[in-house]
Amino acid sequence: MRDGDPAKINIFQMEIDKTTYEDLSLFSHEEEYSVFHKLDFTRTRGGKDRLLHYFNNPFSVAGPILETQRVLSLLLDKIDKWPSSISNVR
Repeated sequence: MRDGDPAKINIFQMEIDKTTYEDLSLFSHEEEYSVFHKLDFTRTRGGKDRLLHYFNNPFSVAGPILETQRVLSLLLDKIDKWPSSISNVR
């Protein structure tokens, strides 16, 4: 592969400082303006807690990011086969 080839994956580590984290507006005192609020489609407290964990502990290397993207892509390819609601109630 030559440099600049989109198939080439650069291995890097990324860290976010507090100022950058706040500038991204992931969380806001006015909840409706936060990125978290815009992306929170969870229906359970456990789901919301898991999403909060991912927002508070972002991946710092490319591998887990790429794997998460791969899994989400697989799920989205099958989204029309998922029920519109899932319940433990029978």
